[in-house]
Amino acid sequence: MGKRQRRLGKEFEAEAVRLVETSGRTQREIAEAGECLNFCVRGGLSFTR
Repeated sequence: MGKRQRRLGKEFEAEAVRLVETSGRTQREIAEAGECLNFCVRGGLSFTR
C-alpha cells in the first residue's frame, strides 16, 4: 500500500512560498520548520505569538 499524502491548505502553501521569498531561508528550512510545528501541534503542544 502506498504512502498517503496529505494535501495542505491554500493559505498554508501561500505562506510557505512567501516565507521562502522573503525570509532568506531555503525551501528545505521552511519545510523542516513546518514539519516540526505539525509534529508539535499533533502532540498537544500549544504556541502563542
